[in-house]
Amino acid sequence: IVKFEYFDILLFIFLSESLIE
Repeated sequence: IVKFEYFDILLFIFLSESLIE
């Protein structure tokens, strides 16, 4: 479960960076 949550956060950051750029 923790792993999944961590992955979700990583995905969110990736999307955020993409949007910023």
